[in-house]
Amino acid sequence: MLKWALLFVTGLAWGHDLGAPVALVASPELTGPYARTVLVATPLASGWHLGVVVNRPTGLRLSELAPDLEAAARIRQPLYIGGHQGIGKLQARVRSPRPPRAGTIHLFADVYLVQDAAEVVRIIQKTPNAARYVAGYVLWPPEVLAEEVAAGAWLVVAPHADFIFREDPASLWEDQVVEIGNTL
Repeated sequence: MLKWALLFVTGLAWGHDLGAPVALVASPELTGPYARTVLVATPLASGWHLGVVVNRPTGLRLSELAPDLEAAARIRQPLYIGGHQGIGKLQARVRSPRPPRAGTIHLFADVYLVQDAAEVVRIIQKTPNAARYVAGYVLWPPEVLAEEVAAGAWLVVAPHADFIFREDPASLWEDQVVEIGNTL
């Protein structure tokens, strides 16, 4: 318990700049819809932060939601819930050496969130299993994410592509909590 208390007290001083992309691991004490989640968050030019939950797969397959899109039947991963905002909008998390064609947000390194519907369909048709498909995201107004981190809601770590493209994300939160606890 002392390790967690020290972590919460240090908050932003723990060495992570929220002006750069980060991974957010829900603190063990966080309750509600984001309990036991891992998000990747990136600052936007507006001062807001955009985040996407990476460990909330649904039981739904994209082929069930879009039966007329033949390529969707080849997708092995389920649809993920990325957050409570924009829940009706299908997006794709992809790795690419350069930004995909249109409607993308750079999350970190070579990882992008594709929001343009036509571009998502193109990804489904050309490389259906090279992406993770997600509905929803999280938006924080300026300073709100920093306040949540300082209050101890989130443990901040460097983002890694494995967070997003892990075959089975079920243990991602637990793995990160243990790793963070072992570094204190």
